[in-house]
Amino acid sequence: MSYDPKLGLAFSFDEQELEANRAGRLTDDQMILLRNAARVGRRQGRRNLVMLAVILPVVAVLAGVVIGRTPGSGNAPVVIVVVALTLFAAVILLATRAGRRRADRYAAAELRQAQGTLRIRTASTDWIAEVGPARFRIDAERLTALDEGSTYRVNYLATGKLASVLSIERAAGA
Repeated sequence: MSYDPKLGLAFSFDEQELEANRAGRLTDDQMILLRNAARVGRRQGRRNLVMLAVILPVVAVLAGVVIGRTPGSGNAPVVIVVVALTLFAAVILLATRAGRRRADRYAAAELRQAQGTLRIRTASTDWIAEVGPARFRIDAERLTALDEGSTYRVNYLATGKLASVLSIERAAGA
């Protein structure tokens, strides 16, 4: 179990970060990165709510004006606009809620470790790697740094359905 520069480059960590993660700790740089990710996630959530509060009423007013000027259109256009705006609002609220949960997980910075045989499956445009309970997305560069079927230890944050990898190494004896 020594630092592998190929894995470090592919997953953006250095030897000091790997050592700290092995010991169950985050480095100062990792803490700063996670705090910044949490801050950005919360800021995006506020932007979403502003968009919902500003754009939605503007679109509703414009739709009302257009419908009001259309002779004989009846209630159908009003219903369509109300349904569309409701769906738009629901999507924005769900995205905001998911972003806040992810930001909270980054802020909590709960380091987890998993060890197991690496399994890789294809997703739409990239791949999903599994090591024990940790599932994480990998791109082509990361894929070439890993050997499917080998045993790895991964240090990660559970930030949603897929983990955020902080460092990864081949397990001893693998």
